[in-house]
Amino acid sequence: MEATQQELSASLAEQQSNYADLRSKLSGFEVQIDQFKARKERAENELAEVGQQSQVEQENLSSARTILQKSIEKMEADTETRSELINQRDDLREKLERARQQAQEHRDRKQELALRESSLSTQLTSIRDAIVRLESQLERLHERRSELRVLLKLKKILLTVTKRNLKLN
Repeated sequence: MEATQQELSASLAEQQSNYADLRSKLSGFEVQIDQFKARKERAENELAEVGQQSQVEQENLSSARTILQKSIEKMEADTETRSELINQRDDLREKLERARQQAQEHRDRKQELALRESSLSTQLTSIRDAIVRLESQLERLHERRSELRVLLKLKKILLTVTKRNLKLN
């Protein structure tokens, strides 16, 4: 009996030792389970946060796409406006160039007319001077003609007188 008791005691001690080991392992497993639960809870919280962040980012991305689309449309409109403005600028430059050419032609024509006017003015002055000289010459010629007529009449008279005198002689 004593051997049985010792066997039982040894068996009990062994089972108590096994029980303590199992209890220790169970306690370790429970700690691990608690740790896993805590990790799982943190992971679920992080996953929820990531989900929320993902949703916020999706909303931000959607908003950014909308803004990008509006910006692209505005850029296209600006490009069209720019193209129209460039065409207007080119048209205005052509008009300006034509106006400059016309202005230069008008300046050239004005200078040409001024030279012609000066030349004609000089010619007119010369013609007036020539007319004055010719009128003066004409007046002298009229005077000379009158003198010559008088001389001619005198000569005729003298000739007549001389012829009478010769006939009488």
